[in-house]
Amino acid sequence: MTNTPWVWPAATVTRGIDGDSIVARLTRDIGFHGTVTFEQRLRLNRINTPPISTDPGEAAAVFTANTVGIVVDITTTKAYKYGDEWMAEVTLPGAVNVSDALVPAGLASYGD
Repeated sequence: MTNTPWVWPAATVTRGIDGDSIVARLTRDIGFHGTVTFEQRLRLNRINTPPISTDPGEAAAVFTANTVGIVVDITTTKAYKYGDEWMAEVTLPGAVNVSDALVPAGLASYGD
């Protein structure tokens, strides 16, 4: 079974959970003159941040919390192996990928 990425343009980040997890409002046009809108917990793809109970983890959580209210493009790639989250690439306006912004800021490392 292959995972087909889903693209969610113009999604809105509604909550930061920790440095590598957020909640976003996703909307999909389902045809028949209708759309479906729901909130989904997402884990940032390709990175890990320190636990939120540490100073670096808290700094990473502040970084992702600063994305709340921003309209972003999201691509979900697969279900997360733990819990009810989906792995996602989150792209801010200006084509800045959140995962790729956290790493050079010293707030995350690459890995799954």
